[in-house]
Amino acid sequence: MQFRKNALKEIIVVRLDRGDEIISSILRVSRENNITAAAFFGIGAVDYAKIGVFSEGEYKTRIVEGDLEITSLIGNVTMKEQEPFVHAHITLADTNNTYAGHLLEARVSVTVELFLLVLEKEISRIRDQRTGLYLLDLK
Repeated sequence: MQFRKNALKEIIVVRLDRGDEIISSILRVSRENNITAAAFFGIGAVDYAKIGVFSEGEYKTRIVEGDLEITSLIGNVTMKEQEPFVHAHITLADTNNTYAGHLLEARVSVTVELFLLVLEKEISRIRDQRTGLYLLDLK
């Protein structure tokens, strides 16, 4: 286990509108505001999402389409190879089903309300040889 303390620098509130893509929008806000570490959460609605589950060394993906409420959107922004990187998980629901997993992309259908909790100290990622994933580097 690794851990490191980090202080809250500021909170940025973001409203995404119809047609906006969630991951690329978070990356844009991160670049424009020089964010090198943040946590975020949000709610809203999408009509398209690509979600995945990491299994056997790769993401097994699924496309979900229709009227979908975001019941939970959580994640973080860190630095990977000197660029902002978004790691997000989402839970979506329609009138009959719930879908959840790693968020790869999603298109806003009505709005998404995001709160980015920006941290003072940069957090980077380093490639883990065993999994091939870029894990938090808290040294």
